[in-house]
Amino acid sequence: MNKYIIFFGTLSISFVLILTNPDRPKHAMAVKEILTKEFNKAMAEELRKSKNNYQATSAGIGLLLGSSLIDKVIDGYIDSENFYLFSLTKINVDGDNKTIGLGILGKVFISDKLKENTSKLFNHRRTK
Repeated sequence: MNKYIIFFGTLSISFVLILTNPDRPKHAMAVKEILTKEFNKAMAEELRKSKNNYQATSAGIGLLLGSSLIDKVIDGYIDSENFYLFSLTKINVDGDNKTIGLGILGKVFISDKLKENTSKLFNHRRTK
């Protein structure tokens, strides 16, 4: 009897994990939230530091263009890998592929590695 309970329990847990495994758009949305927050924080700091109207205007334009820049970064550098029971968020900068997140039970958890690579992403995007 215990063998059947363990078997069906494992089967049902696996079934729930498969059904709730986040897809690529959920991974992208989780990354976008963090990148938007970090970008807005950096631009707000630039606005605060600006010494003249030209610097303030350029920082304001940067805020306006930030959303499209973030979308391009996500499209170009963020991907997810599906393992059926869970999925991983990956970032690829200069051929270096790193895991930065885990998707399980419908949620995506992004590590602090993304914040470490944020400046690399935006600088790399500008130089291309």
